[in-house]
Amino acid sequence: MPRAIKAAYAKGTRSFDGRPGAKYWQNRARYTMTITVAPPARSIRGTEEIVYANDSPDTLRIVVIKLFLNIHKPGAPRSGGSPEEYLTSGVQIDRFAVNGASQPWSTDAPVFTWRAVQLPTPLSRPRTPSGSRSTGATTSRG
Repeated sequence: MPRAIKAAYAKGTRSFDGRPGAKYWQNRARYTMTITVAPPARSIRGTEEIVYANDSPDTLRIVVIKLFLNIHKPGAPRSGGSPEEYLTSGVQIDRFAVNGASQPWSTDAPVFTWRAVQLPTPLSRPRTPSGSRSTGATTSRG
């Protein structure tokens, strides 16, 4: 039996019939987006709010924000070359907030398709089903 499956049985997160066990957990996120697309200019502008609920037994200190459209940035790691019309400046984060409080969004390091963000206050497993953390961003891609 593979070690990972044996460990899941021992932790109670998986039952022997393959279904989730009594201690199974799954984090959740709810996304609300407002997007404006201008195809001739190849630009997208918008806002996004993510409400993230930690149902894991672990305290989360970092969340990862996916920036999939940064695959179009020059220098982004991808298999093979890209024609000039494929490339853009990528996702630009104009404002970033956690629970309504503005947070710095560094543009110093090259960021491609994901960015780890340190939470100002760690997100623990909620004591009630309503426990969650909200992050928001105003973005543009040109």
